[in-house]
Amino acid sequence: MKLKVFVVVLILFAVSVVSIYGQTDRLTIIHVNDSHSHLLPWGPKNAGNVGKIGGMARVASIVGNLKATSPNPIFLHGGDVFGGDLMFNRFFGVPEFQILAALGCDAMAIGNHEFQYYPPTLIASLQNAGFPGLFPLLCANLDMSGYPDLDPYVQDYVIKEYGGAKVGIFGLVTETTNTIANPDPVVVTDPAPAAAAMVAALTAESCDLIILLSHLGLMTDQMIAAGVPGIDIIVGAHSHTLLTETMPVKNAITGDTTFIVQADWAYSHVGKLTVDVTGADFNIIEYDVIPVDDSVPEEPGSAATIEGLKITVEADFRYGAYYTDLIAEAATMHSNNLGAGEYKDSKMGDLIVDALREAAGTDMAFAANGFIRQSIYQGKLTAMDIFQVLPEGLSIVTGYGSALSKFEIDAASLIAGMEFSVSLIEYDDTFFLNPSGLIFDFDITKPVGSRVDIASIRINGQPIELSRRYTAAVNADLVPMLELAGVDTVYNIQEVSNSEYVVVRDYIVANSPIDHTGENRVRDISYTAVDDGFEHVEMAESYHLGQNYPNPFNPQTTISYNVPKTDHVRVSVFNTLGQEIRVLVDDDHLSGVYAVIWDGTDSSGDRVSSGLYFSRLKAGHVHMARPMILMK
Repeated sequence: MKLKVFVVVLILFAVSVVSIYGQTDRLTIIHVNDSHSHLLPWGPKNAGNVGKIGGMARVASIVGNLKATSPNPIFLHGGDVFGGDLMFNRFFGVPEFQILAALGCDAMAIGNHEFQYYPPTLIASLQNAGFPGLFPLLCANLDMSGYPDLDPYVQDYVIKEYGGAKVGIFGLVTETTNTIANPDPVVVTDPAPAAAAMVAALTAESCDLIILLSHLGLMTDQMIAAGVPGIDIIVGAHSHTLLTETMPVKNAITGDTTFIVQADWAYSHVGKLTVDVTGADFNIIEYDVIPVDDSVPEEPGSAATIEGLKITVEADFRYGAYYTDLIAEAATMHSNNLGAGEYKDSKMGDLIVDALREAAGTDMAFAANGFIRQSIYQGKLTAMDIFQVLPEGLSIVTGYGSALSKFEIDAASLIAGMEFSVSLIEYDDTFFLNPSGLIFDFDITKPVGSRVDIASIRINGQPIELSRRYTAAVNADLVPMLELAGVDTVYNIQEVSNSEYVVVRDYIVANSPIDHTGENRVRDISYTAVDDGFEHVEMAESYHLGQNYPNPFNPQTTISYNVPKTDHVRVSVFNTLGQEIRVLVDDDHLSGVYAVIWDGTDSSGDRVSSGLYFSRLKAGHVHMARPMILMK
């Protein structure tokens, strides 16, 4: 009898402890992002000529195993299903949505590429896949008042219970979607106020854990984490970043920590974050990113589905044996990454523009870095390996991407375009132009608009002639963007080929095995060393520009910087157009650690609007920049 009483008391004690301290639930957040229709393995090939990287059937095996063996699994996709392979051009994302649903996707963010072909195309794809209702599609910073037809397909947030934990998940997409994609008449709004509103709404719903499913990119994720209290975890996308550890960011208002994760792109990795949730508290237990490679077996059901899609693509007369025939070889890897030091053009970019110039018979050719989606790996190549480098655009006639155009351009407009190409290179290299037939130097420490060294410009080995016109070849989708670059007029625009990809493919086949040596065509003559911005400097042992604090801020913020020797120092503030709006410091300094306050005003003393700005340090040949966000 006494034993029974003791057991009852022990049980009541345990219940009281849970009621006081809260039940602990272990959750497993499984995540992928930026898949870009890469349903089949890609990259360098194994002995069976199968790509070693990615493949959705391999991902299905990993996700299925994690769901079966992990406590309270949550499967999330960070957005950007559209574009990147003929699987999109042929099926418009429908089968990928359906496979994600079959894998138990709990939520997906809308990516900027989902708006690449306007909202009606997105709706058609969603309807054909089975939305609304297939799984939650999240984005809280869309103004759909101009196009309410999209509203039934998109939610601001979703709340789900895993174990005893109530989890709120909301989505955001980068505001640059308005300019780099085609959301009109939908408008993407400022993500920061939307994030604050979502945290308030989910807190009011008594959520124990708040997750931002973000398609903002890592830099903006860090600023949201620092400026918007109450976000526990950010599952990131858009910047294609591989984070092998959680990235902790301390909130400037509350001092709480938000943890950011991101798992590369194109199904190359699957992220797995394990957390314990006890009431409103949570602890990170473990984080791992699992490589998706040819050691991972394919899940049979997904593999069969994707094989059927592959057969359908290759049966299309426009494509043929796109995935299977080996058509060329690369003797070395051709990377699409810009140089990290003095020279900036990429090996992949140089190959592309040389192919375009040869086909068009022009003085020069250009390829915007943001239009070059991936590298070509050493080894045997299929058509898929080449198309995935240049998938942008969609032609119903060819079934491929953008056409190739040529035009005439005067020297002044050409120089303006070159200036735009390097105007924001320290922040964003999307519009950096890899050139063929042209070489030039620039100085990144000089003001935007006067960085290009005109005396260094050589066109086919000859100095630029300021009184003449030149011919140039580009991806046809770049032509409407020339106005952004300050190029007011081009002349005699003609289509050279209805497919830029076909031109590059044929060039590679004709020159196989390719080993296209970059010629270091664009040089930053100010380059001395690169400061990565992450080290903590206690003493002024090297030049260093610290991250402003607080960040985000209102009404003012402090910018710290270090000077290791007597030097003239300029600290200033730039907007996202690369315009210097305020000079904070312009004076000689002795060696030391310094700080300056920016009060959010421009050089006229007027308050600037909310948004993203950059602090910049210039001292001799040293230049450094840091992002700042002003919130009102």
